[in-house]
Amino acid sequence: MWGARQICLESKVRSRAEHELELKEKLKGKYDAHGRLLEEKDLEILRLKSLLVVEAEKAERVETEEVVRLRGQVSALTGEVSALKSTIAQKDTDISLT
Repeated sequence: MWGARQICLESKVRSRAEHELELKEKLKGKYDAHGRLLEEKDLEILRLKSLLVVEAEKAERVETEEVVRLRGQVSALTGEVSALKSTIAQKDTDISLT
């Protein structure tokens, strides 16, 4: 009777060990799949970061060009305002002399 019990316990232990090994392989497969997915996501993040840097640099360049253009316009308008003020002052002088 002891022998039958021993055989039954060994069978249960073997069955449990096989189940654990199957579970381990299944989990390893999931782990590997998740690892590959994370690597893909990391590459996508790096790609998007580089695009963001490029777009930010482009936006900065456009903004700088716009600032330069607007400063040129302000300078031109300031010159026109000065010329108009001078013309008005001259006309005021002409009117007061007549």
